[in-house]
Amino acid sequence: MGLQHLSAAILAGGRAARLGGRAKALLPLGGTRIVDRQIAALREALAPGEPFIVSNDAGTYEPLGLRVVPDRIDGAGALGGLVTAMAESAAEATIVLACDLPFVTAAFVRWLAAECRGYDVALPKTADGYHPLCACWSHRALAELERRASSGHRRIIDALSALRVREIGPGEVARFDRPAGTLLFNVNTPHDYERALQLIESYHDRHHAPDAS
Repeated sequence: MGLQHLSAAILAGGRAARLGGRAKALLPLGGTRIVDRQIAALREALAPGEPFIVSNDAGTYEPLGLRVVPDRIDGAGALGGLVTAMAESAAEATIVLACDLPFVTAAFVRWLAAECRGYDVALPKTADGYHPLCACWSHRALAELERRASSGHRRIIDALSALRVREIGPGEVARFDRPAGTLLFNVNTPHDYERALQLIESYHDRHHAPDAS
């Protein structure tokens, strides 16, 4: 049986040291945890498929009812998580999301998947740089990423020179970034979390909260 077209993985393996060890994925925003917002967006984009979770803390995430897989390469950081996601995926292309991105939408996920056709990765790039953990990765990229991870490399970006990259520029990202500045916003620090809470409160007040649709 051939590979299905699209799968998705949420990477939840970070230690969240800057948040006092709190699991970023489980932080509530507007009454809904970050991971639940992500799952809703991914389920809509994948329908009828289901995302899965990459984490060494299965006990935390198994109650979500999704498949939870451990990192295949110890100590390889985000690159190891990416390799695990792609190796565990049964799809031609895999959406890979860091667990600290609360405002990613189904529309953006579907568009990334479409733009990845013919490339090894559809990769957003903004003024902040590349976003490899909010990207669509082709199964074809796995061998190169595995080679680098096995050789001790840790930076995903360093692999791009060997891959066919569909760079998604700021103007293209902006089409999906409504309200502006939310789509790729990530929660790494207490300040980030407070900012995310303010965004939710502000847009709820305007009856236009960032959501997963």
